[in-house]
Amino acid sequence: MVKTIYTAPLLLRKMLFVAYLSGIIFVSLLPSKDLPSIPLFYGADKLIHFFLYAGLSWLALWAFNPVLKKKRVAFVFIILSVFGVLLEVVQLTMGAGRSFSVGDIAADVAGVATGIAACLFLFREFRQAD
Repeated sequence: MVKTIYTAPLLLRKMLFVAYLSGIIFVSLLPSKDLPSIPLFYGADKLIHFFLYAGLSWLALWAFNPVLKKKRVAFVFIILSVFGVLLEVVQLTMGAGRSFSVGDIAADVAGVATGIAACLFLFREFRQAD
């Protein structure tokens, strides 16, 4: 199973990454009135940010880094963290009921780091299984 996941065609991996990234952009820039108002527990939005960005970083490494090198991993971490900050800034400036949140940024960065760590661990396990 793991081998099948990590040997998926490169084009498919890139398409999945772009679709996931597009979904994050779309949902992040929706006006607040268009978001579902599902009552969740306090801080649920931070947890959602965390898991969205963990998935995004994992997909980025999976799609664009067949050989994981420290510079590439650091590049993915920096780019996706900056992406999260930029989306928060855009939410602040768009005036559609969305707001800038340092907590969201912290959750985004923590998610990116966790997704990268999980990806590196799984790639290492995959290599050792060969």
